Order: sequence, then C-alpha cells, then structure tokens
Amino acid sequence: VGVPFIFQGFPFHAIRQGDKLYVYMRNWPGTEARFIRCPVSVKGGRLLGSGKELDVKQVDDLVCLRGLPETPDDPYVSVAELDI
Repeated sequence: VGVPFIFQGFPFHAIRQGDKLYVYMRNWPGTEARFIRCPVSVKGGRLLGSGKELDVKQVDDLVCLRGLPETPDDPYVSVAELDI
C-alpha cells in the first residue's frame, strides 16, 4: 500500500514492508531531500542500487535525507530504503 507524503513540495509515495520504508524519488536538488508527514520514526537508511548509506535526521514528522548523489543514479526512479 502506498503512503502519501509531501516531498519538497511535491507528493510522492513510499511503501512500508516490515521494519523498512521504501521511498520512491524521481529527483532531488543537490545532495539532500526532505519530506514531511512521515508517520514513523526513521533510524537510518541507504540508497538502493548503489547501497550508499544516507545520513538521516528526523524532527517530529520532518525527515531529511543527506548524502544523496548530486544526480540520481537511476534516470527513472531512485529508491531509498529507510530503517524504521
């Protein structure tokens, strides 16, 4: 089931599976992405495909993913696997 969030002003979806939240992103500005209305606590994460670990910060329902590459690895959609 897709969960709607607001991602830097644009809606996007994520899927929760057990203790993981998979966030689908088309692009992001620079090396950081933020989203709000996250209903769970996020402990850490990585970018699937490259396996690059992300620096995850959360304050209330605002989540910030830092350490993203300047441009997405996948031209269609990139997926961040977040530990919840």
